This record gives sequence, structure tokens and C-alpha cells, in this order.
Amino acid sequence: MRWTQEYGRGVPVAPPARREEAAETGTVITFWPDAGIFETTDFSFATLSYRFREWASLNRGLALSLTDERSTTRTVRHSCAPRTS
Repeated sequence: MRWTQEYGRGVPVAPPARREEAAETGTVITFWPDAGIFETTDFSFATLSYRFREWASLNRGLALSLTDERSTTRTVRHSCAPRTS
């Protein structure tokens, strides 16, 4: 099953909601920066992509995708293959 939950300033807006059947597993986080919290809401795609690549390379089996929808949509995916024994 696919479940969704929305947060506002780190606090759940509603309890988790059960959605449709899903064949895939994993977690998707969509982040919209709050100008009331952050000094700037203009983040560097290159910097975030670099950090995601670092995290993925340090965690076998982890795949991280970053999508920038500000102007032209661009996406990168970083992963480190799981160990095979």
C-alpha cells in the first residue's frame, strides 16, 4: 500500500492516509523550504546532488534521487550496488 502524510514546520498536519496499492517499496520525501524558517529558499542543485552522491556511496543498497522542478526539470539518481556474496 502507498501511504502519505503531510507536515507543516515539522508537525504532522494529519495522520498517515492509506492510498492505493503499490508494487514498489521505499520512501519519497518532497521538500518545499519555508521562507519563515530558512534564510534562503534557493538551493544549489549541484551541491545537493554532490551530497546525495556521498550518502549513496556510503550506504550500500541505498538509492537517492533528486529532482529540481524550479525551471527546467532535471533529475539525478545516485546509488551504490548492494553487496553480492
